[in-house]
Amino acid sequence: MTETSASKSILQCLKPRRQLFTATRQQQNVFFYHPGYQDGHDLLLSLPALDAGGIHHETARIACAILAACRFDGYFSTSKNGPKIPDRPDDILQNKKYYFCIEDGIKYPIVPSFDNFQCPRELPESWLGELAPIEPGVYRDARERDNGCRITGSSLPTELAHIIPQAQSEWWQKNLMYTYVANPDESFDAKCPDNTLLLRCDMHKMWDDNRFAILPKAGGWYTHMLLNSNTTELEQEYHNLQLQPLRGVSRHFLFCRFAFAILAKSAFLRQRIRRKLVILDDRSGSSKVREMSVDEYKELISLTARGTSRSTSPTKRQRRDQSESNLQEEIFADAEISPGDELKDDAEGESTRGRPRKRPGSPAML
Repeated sequence: MTETSASKSILQCLKPRRQLFTATRQQQNVFFYHPGYQDGHDLLLSLPALDAGGIHHETARIACAILAACRFDGYFSTSKNGPKIPDRPDDILQNKKYYFCIEDGIKYPIVPSFDNFQCPRELPESWLGELAPIEPGVYRDARERDNGCRITGSSLPTELAHIIPQAQSEWWQKNLMYTYVANPDESFDAKCPDNTLLLRCDMHKMWDDNRFAILPKAGGWYTHMLLNSNTTELEQEYHNLQLQPLRGVSRHFLFCRFAFAILAKSAFLRQRIRRKLVILDDRSGSSKVREMSVDEYKELISLTARGTSRSTSPTKRQRRDQSESNLQEEIFADAEISPGDELKDDAEGESTRGRPRKRPGSPAML
């Protein structure tokens, strides 16, 4: 058979190779400080400056509020005793340094770990209602409910990803998280559809590694990258990417997962001085404030890591153990972690300033 002018060539079907993502020119961060500590020992948190060279105001404010035991009345200032900056939630913070302030206490206590974090019964306004829409519903099968990765829209390959990790089952029960699901009597641990999202495998891995959070912004749910990367891939492809519609999941779970990532990322215990911390009393179930030495909170973090490791599945335990080992090395290593601030080791017995009087409604002092 002779070929006609209508014959086709495979060349018409071939696609060119994809362009590599470019290297990140400069990895910038925004730094957030505690006004109650001296310079060089006051860093709370750093977040990548991926929002037009800055960071979304409300995302940063809620992250700092989580560290301060969910003080949602907190605000930012550009100096320790300076005025409050305008609090328009969807503005971009463009400076490189801010102080997170609370009006009724300059040396407010900080939550040291997720084990000591309590799920707030009342979420901040930016996480409620039309500002953070979630379609209600009762679903037995999260795969059928989501029908594709909630981030990428991909159908294959996907996995069910827990919002609050299964390893935190004891925390789940202590915080009565089953009261936020459609069928509490069937949800006494984290293995329930209300606590899962369908994610593509690579997104699930990054979710487990706390590389991003899922947050409300501008009336929708979006991804927010929490770590810088060597290339522009994550920033270009996934930062500030709107999710597929969320159905049948709890906003309290998403909030606590954000807290889980922020508490793991905080630099507050990496500066080797006495700290004023919010500690959960296992016997009473209530939070108390303690002044703790470096040795005391080092032991606290070690106990938390061992408890988490025991409750994790064998498949994830190896990866989690390595991550926790690295975290402890970072926390207690001598390092410079903020621009212009040399973090020198203090003697562990360094005397602290006078304790402030207990505020009404605040955790009791031990």
